[in-house]
Amino acid sequence: SQGYYAEGLGVSENDPLKAYFSFGDIVYQTLDGGKNWYPYCSGYSVNNTNNFVWGPDGRIWFAFVDKGIGVADEPYGNGVYPTARMLYGDAGISHGTSGNIIINPKNTNDMLSNLGNWSTGDYVRTLDGGKTWTYLTDENGKKIHGAIGQGAYYPEKNIIYTSSYTSYDNGKTWQKNDRNFIVSPVDKNVIYSVTEREVYRSDDCGKTFVEIGTPVSSIKGYMADCHDAKTFWVGCYDGTIVKFEDTKKTTFGEANGLSSWGGVLYTITTLGQDPKNKDHLVAGGKCTRQGLKSPGLYETWNGGKTWEIVPGMPGTKIFTSLVFSPVSDEIFIGTCSNGTFIYEYNNYKKYTEGILTKMRQYLNRFAEGQTMQGGVMSNPINEAVQQRVINRTFVHEVPHTCPIHTRIINHHVYRHTYRPQYTCSEENTVSNVQCGSCCQFR
Repeated sequence: SQGYYAEGLGVSENDPLKAYFSFGDIVYQTLDGGKNWYPYCSGYSVNNTNNFVWGPDGRIWFAFVDKGIGVADEPYGNGVYPTARMLYGDAGISHGTSGNIIINPKNTNDMLSNLGNWSTGDYVRTLDGGKTWTYLTDENGKKIHGAIGQGAYYPEKNIIYTSSYTSYDNGKTWQKNDRNFIVSPVDKNVIYSVTEREVYRSDDCGKTFVEIGTPVSSIKGYMADCHDAKTFWVGCYDGTIVKFEDTKKTTFGEANGLSSWGGVLYTITTLGQDPKNKDHLVAGGKCTRQGLKSPGLYETWNGGKTWEIVPGMPGTKIFTSLVFSPVSDEIFIGTCSNGTFIYEYNNYKKYTEGILTKMRQYLNRFAEGQTMQGGVMSNPINEAVQQRVINRTFVHEVPHTCPIHTRIINHHVYRHTYRPQYTCSEENTVSNVQCGSCCQFR
């Protein structure tokens, strides 16, 4: 077998034929002394996941961080969470981070993904429903390397969109995009593109683009609306969320429930939208201060007018994916540091609404004096006032000013020293020496 991180073995104290061991992220169990092993957990709950994709047969495909591509062993539904397995070795692919998996809606055996690092990877494609995968290469035999992003198949025009490359002949050849592509799930002729500050839209399959707006802060997350092709959502560094409806821009911020958390900016890195309700959205992100967890998951039921943190959802360093299940009222939540969570939003909503309804009914009955639990609520009788004493201590700081004057006296001392100072002069003297006289010559 092949896998990640084979750990220790644990044998039951009560049954020597029963044992457990972890292999990768899956706990296995044997009941016959090791002759046969069976998965004992889902296999993906502790993994970091970039995206969840539902196949036509109901099975979930997983774009894992570091672990590559995974797939559920059985269709998902009715609260049953089947086990998942990674595709290594026999499938023709290796480990690596998968950014996303896209499926051809006209030929569901045709899928495209990538394997590499956190942002880009080598493109891989399967034509047999994921049994075997092939690395895609260019005309020079070099592996095509880029980001899948929010790409899509457009089989009616033989187009395959990805964030970095696009094929206009069903994958025979690929050309590099001059900007990132984000495909509208409503109309695949509509392509969005973002820079750090600008949002662009193309209505002709990415051939030409026009700028539709700029948010106040830098763009860190984005999503094409799944109900309206002319609507686009952006998550920003400063924690705001911007909705573009054609060229109309609406910014949701602190007044709508989005704000910094504990004085630290909460950057929005990913968004999700309910395919059954255009006004139901969720958003998540990270704290800009390194090492801190985010406050949790934002949710709105009115198209972004008000956002609230979902109580009980643990904070995480980074939210990587928020995907609404097409077969249940659940959101699959991928994180960078806390594995996978599943949020049953309608059950939670019914639970909270039920509590509020009971509280309103109780208060109304109490106010109206209606029958409660077999009795009648009468007017209250005022008893004698009892005194409660609460001692509170207030510490007041009273500053006192103590004037202190510093006087500085400068003493000047003159110290006399002596040293010689030499001078020099020069003069010329003349002496005559007589070596005879003229009288000596005759």
